[in-house]
Amino acid sequence: MGKAGYLTKKYTKGKFYIYVRQSYRESNSVKHRYLFSFGVMPEALNKMHRILEQEESFPETLSESHFTLEDVYDWI
Repeated sequence: MGKAGYLTKKYTKGKFYIYVRQSYRESNSVKHRYLFSFGVMPEALNKMHRILEQEESFPETLSESHFTLEDVYDWI
């Protein structure tokens, strides 16, 4: 099974939040599910850098969805 998600941002209460989101079809409509939250910007970008530099462990949720450090690098 391949990767099933993409990076997205959501604006809520005056802040941008960064998520990995998955879209899927159900009953002729498109639904969305959030797989992982990096948090609010700019801290989310810092978290991605820490994961990439292996100062922070790679999130298990992303591993289970077949994402790698290369994907995090592409998102940055």
